[in-house]
Amino acid sequence: MLILDVKMSGLNGVEVASVLRKNLPNAKTVLFTIYGRLIGEAMVAAVGADAVLAKADGLAPLAEAIQSLLGTQG
Repeated sequence: MLILDVKMSGLNGVEVASVLRKNLPNAKTVLFTIYGRLIGEAMVAAVGADAVLAKADGLAPLAEAIQSLLGTQG
């Protein structure tokens, strides 16, 4: 499970998610970013991220997404 931001030094989170999907297809990735509301679902699907969340929505949605992706609801 990787939690990535869109804006990172070196490769950005979108690039990292794309590389991971090609090399580790079973890895789960979440883009957690201030740009969360601006990134469309089509872009998320194109790079292979499993979810995109806005930082402005807080940590609860992030925790829920992690639990869901890991299959550890509770």
